[in-house]
Amino acid sequence: MAMLALWSYWLFCNYAWVAEDAYITFRTVHNFSIGHGLTWNPHERVQAFTNPLWMLLHLPFYLAWPNIDVITLCLSLTCAVLSMVVSIATFRLKPVVGGVFLLVPYLFSKTLRDYSFSGLENALSLLLFSLFYYVLWRNPKRPRWGWLSLLFSLALVNRLDTFVFYTPTLLYLLARHRGGVSVRGLLAGSAPLWLWFGFSLFYFGFPFPNTKYAKLDTGISESVYLNLGIKYLINFVLYDPVMALVSALASAAAVAAFFLRPSRADEERRRDEVLVAMSLGVLSYTIYVMTVGGTVVCCRFMSLVVFAGLWILLAFVTREPMRRPVWAGLLAAALYSAIAFFHSATYLSFRGPFADSFHFYVVEIGSGNYYGEAFTQPKGWDALWAETNAGGKEPPTDMVVNCYMGMPGYYGNTDTYFLDTCGLTSALLARLPATHLAIAGRGMRDIPKGLIHQLKTGDYSRMNPYLAEYARKLNLVTMGDLWSVERLETVALFNLGYYDKWRNNYFLFKDKH
Repeated sequence: MAMLALWSYWLFCNYAWVAEDAYITFRTVHNFSIGHGLTWNPHERVQAFTNPLWMLLHLPFYLAWPNIDVITLCLSLTCAVLSMVVSIATFRLKPVVGGVFLLVPYLFSKTLRDYSFSGLENALSLLLFSLFYYVLWRNPKRPRWGWLSLLFSLALVNRLDTFVFYTPTLLYLLARHRGGVSVRGLLAGSAPLWLWFGFSLFYFGFPFPNTKYAKLDTGISESVYLNLGIKYLINFVLYDPVMALVSALASAAAVAAFFLRPSRADEERRRDEVLVAMSLGVLSYTIYVMTVGGTVVCCRFMSLVVFAGLWILLAFVTREPMRRPVWAGLLAAALYSAIAFFHSATYLSFRGPFADSFHFYVVEIGSGNYYGEAFTQPKGWDALWAETNAGGKEPPTDMVVNCYMGMPGYYGNTDTYFLDTCGLTSALLARLPATHLAIAGRGMRDIPKGLIHQLKTGDYSRMNPYLAEYARKLNLVTMGDLWSVERLETVALFNLGYYDKWRNNYFLFKDKH
């Protein structure tokens, strides 16, 4: 435990930072704390965040003490450490074994090291992963359906696309125990997911976050996304070569071991089956990341894949006959990781559509490296925005139009309307096709004629008449009285696609108006 404490302190002091994207969530947290509800722009209910559980976790702390940097970094550290503790407890490892096979790779993995302390939801995803497989691994013959369902639903509330990762394991469990599935346990445990979907449908008007429509419904060819996704995986291999190799080999070894070791106890065989299902989850999630084009932040989406690879490796380490070769292999990997780490320290950035955000914010502009700081002042770009827009100072305009919304939105004036040209925070733009991908994962939209005038005055007369009708209904959903019958009917019709005809007519006739 002393090793874990020292590791945590060193890692936290040297790699704690807050990513620009995290402030998209934090503006919602701030708005809630001052009575505006879960909104991005005042009086407009749009779910601009993709991590509801992570957002909700911040709320009580922010209400008590509004220092978002301290809160998010402490929550990140807590979740990261607990994910280690749970993983070590799962296999009952000795401290030295846990240190060599978990802490050392974690230390030198850019994917885990940089994004576990970034203000993003990665650390919480790893903790929920550890808890889910702890419950399953400790009792593979009689799964605790209620706990597994609860942890699965919490993982999805934290980030919905992790559904792709957990699905192979869930399908395996349902097939393996088809005669003993506890329907009551599954339904009770899944309550957080259905409650959030229900709340989101009622409050925001849609079950999915606005970012889903903005990022995945751009109208851009799938081949463009696939090309970006392949580059994203190449980028991941270049930045975190050892962990990419460990994840791939560990997953392949889990499948191979299942078929090459036919004679084993029933409980051990079931655990081998769990490892195979987890390996399929690694594969399916990797394919998913590739098909959606990754994200502009390099390595961010791969933390679950890397941690699962280490987890499978730990499962092999606990088997006595395999300890020596695995020890030797991992020590060699750790050495190579150290070499790669120190080499990458001089490597400024990847020349492509993805950004090494940690290097940019921490090394280049000095934002986020909190070693020795009292956590009282923002740094770097966030300091710039805090100095110009906080403390009651009015921004230069009552509307900001940009495709970078995180820090400007959080540190900007609360009453300023921030219009995101990528559609992340705009319900209307998210539902319009993108002209091109401005950066990986974000489609740039043209601002429709008359939209800015409408947002400032409420007058729809300058807009295309078809789009104006569509916008009226959408604004009723996002800004109308929550409990009005007309709004609830509009929410239902919107989700059934009834109003898509106006949007389609706008595409057909927009050049004539």
